Amino acid sequence: MPRVVTVTYDSVHEFVHVEYLPVIVATRQDAWALAAGIDGEMSKLRRKVDVVVNLGKLVVKAAAVAAYDEARQRLMAAYARRSYSYGGSALVRTRILTSSTLNGQPANVFASYSEAVEAMLADRAREGVKRE
Repeated sequence: MPRVVTVTYDSVHEFVHVEYLPVIVATRQDAWALAAGIDGEMSKLRRKVDVVVNLGKLVVKAAAVAAYDEARQRLMAAYARRSYSYGGSALVRTRILTSSTLNGQPANVFASYSEAVEAMLADRAREGVKRE
């Protein structure tokens, strides 16, 4: 699978910004290939961080939904303290909301990047989270 995601570390606010480029995840193999690309970048941090995800033009076909959700859950467990999403199609946002509910996690889906970052910073302030 060609490069379909960018992973950028924001050193000012100490979080990772994941941005999906136009991609169609049609099979289980596509879902795991996408996850492998994210793994390669996130593993370099060697610690869990907050993550802001631009769902961009991500399309997950019905045949790949279960694998995508499994891969997403594994990535979140391995690398994320908290996750905040924005953008994307209504269908992808709905799938994330559903998955979050089923897995007992906050959905944290927002309309824009700035709303997602503001929510992340507000959660940190409310919880008194210190940056590492």
